[in-house]
Amino acid sequence: MDVEISVASNGKTGPEVAVTLVDAAPALFQTATGYAIAAHLDNSAIAPDFPGAGSEIIVLYACGLGKTQPNPAPGVIPQSAAVIQRLSDLKVYLGGTAIDPKSILYAA
Repeated sequence: MDVEISVASNGKTGPEVAVTLVDAAPALFQTATGYAIAAHLDNSAIAPDFPGAGSEIIVLYACGLGKTQPNPAPGVIPQSAAVIQRLSDLKVYLGGTAIDPKSILYAA
């Protein structure tokens, strides 16, 4: 479905632009060098010189995972994280291999 949107700031409104809405369009946030933005549980960044361990819980930063519960009304800015509605459909791959869905502790 296409919708028209525009941005307003300081009393000025930009041009309307057509945007196609889809149920989900997942993407990982990336560093300038192309690495996925991820963190250890102590909030320190995962990096080539400080990688995650095989059994470690890590935090990945993504967007576009789909509708959330509660799902904010159009034009309303969410005030907190909300769990995605179709969590059971979420798949995460590491090195081309899907991880066990039970390993996904939270997605919002």
